[in-house]
Amino acid sequence: MFIPGIMLTQDILEIDRKLKAYDPQLFIMFNPATERFEIWRENPDEPSLVCVVENEDGSFRPLDARVLDEVAKRDVWRRGFDAIARDVDEENERIMREADRKVDEVSEEAADRLFHAFRKAGVIT
Repeated sequence: MFIPGIMLTQDILEIDRKLKAYDPQLFIMFNPATERFEIWRENPDEPSLVCVVENEDGSFRPLDARVLDEVAKRDVWRRGFDAIARDVDEENERIMREADRKVDEVSEEAADRLFHAFRKAGVIT
């Protein structure tokens, strides 16, 4: 469902022009309800949301060159679903490796603290 917002037609970094050079069907809207820029693609029936411009933590991010990279990376029209699915799988694997690393780090710290606590209590020598 297309939610009308404020269409951006000019910006200092010319992100709108660069998006149109990449794909003339792309356009930028500012959604006042979410207070975020959004990249949309004009389709025959109804526009579709390509991405919301925000930081990884969900906070506001102004338009900059990263938008162009994100759009190209998510472009199913040009890259195909398989390439994007591979990217998602790789990112999920990276997240899991990072989570495993954090668990190992916390486990080692807990084991070290327990060792010293038991030693101090005389449970182990």
